[in-house]
Amino acid sequence: FQLMYEHGRDPKTGLLYHGWDQSKQQHWANSATGDSSQFWARGMGWYMMALVDTIPNYPRNDPGRQKLIEQLRRLAPAIARVQDPKSGLWWEVLNQGGEKGNYLEASASCMFVYALVRGVRLGYLPSAYLNNARHGYAGILSYFVQTAPGGEVSLTGTVKSAGLGV
Repeated sequence: FQLMYEHGRDPKTGLLYHGWDQSKQQHWANSATGDSSQFWARGMGWYMMALVDTIPNYPRNDPGRQKLIEQLRRLAPAIARVQDPKSGLWWEVLNQGGEKGNYLEASASCMFVYALVRGVRLGYLPSAYLNNARHGYAGILSYFVQTAPGGEVSLTGTVKSAGLGV
């Protein structure tokens, strides 16, 4: 957690880059920082879910616990700022909402709703983030949840694969 947060967090947006290469040698890595060029929603969604699921396993007096809580408290407003105001969802490339080729992504939206709700319920985040979570959840139900005639429910709009690529 600490390495990615220290090296992969953009100070302007507060978002985490999709990847960081310590050696700065990967073809996708910025030669000065080692960061990738994009803020991928699912990557950041996994990170935030892992945070809220990991923090409770730390003893209350462990200094690492407070560091993780502070990370969550800094990431939550960054995620709230890039939430699509109309749909309540999040874009596949977080900071490029509405750009050609970008789209609202179901699984990342589910991850952010989960992380925000759990963060509030565990007392790590202010209750105001429940508004973001509710708006996101309503968007998930409206845009992505489909029920087939036989009653089978499915979630659409989930990216099959994305990454740093060639």
